[in-house]
Amino acid sequence: MAMDSTVKISANLSNTVVAALKDIAEKKGVSITEALRQAISHEKYFLEAAERSEKVLLEDKAGKTREVVLNPTIYRQSK
Repeated sequence: MAMDSTVKISANLSNTVVAALKDIAEKKGVSITEALRQAISHEKYFLEAAERSEKVLLEDKAGKTREVVLNPTIYRQSK
């Protein structure tokens, strides 16, 4: 499988977002760049699930399941 070439980008992020990204990277033991890649990949997955009107469910340690409600206005695309 061919690897995608990489493109360097610049983004303006608040201190709060940068701190969250650093925290995620540290907890996962990955670089900040990798944590950002994963976050974007996860967001794309949820966007596509919302577009297909799928549900996202979380199950706690006790086995209780609850639905994560994806705000449809956030995931609405203008066509």
